Amino acid sequence: MVQKILKLRLFDQDEKKWHCNVMDMSYEILSISQFTLCYKLKGNKLDFHMAMPGNLALQNYQYFLETLRANYNPSKIKDGAFGEMMEVEIVNDGPVTVQLEFPNPEKCFDGKSDKLDEVDKL
Repeated sequence: MVQKILKLRLFDQDEKKWHCNVMDMSYEILSISQFTLCYKLKGNKLDFHMAMPGNLALQNYQYFLETLRANYNPSKIKDGAFGEMMEVEIVNDGPVTVQLEFPNPEKCFDGKSDKLDEVDKL
């Protein structure tokens, strides 16, 4: 995911559309954990049983941030407070939203293990 985020060509330069990535443009990255995206809708109720437990999610998120900082300018990586209510003010420049998903997330967390070893193997 780190390489995809850093190398995805989302930005225009001069007349070239979708030509540059975040590193080419020297942009900052704001990373905010979004556990609420890991739900299933059961009738009119949200079900979070497939979400990773908080302690493991925090470890996974910290590992993600460390890897992101190791592969890009650490001063360009901003993050939110894990598990906290936050108000985030951004300027969204463009009509595009890109949703990136980790391939085969069920391989990373089986609901029983408290280890993140499987993440490193993918």
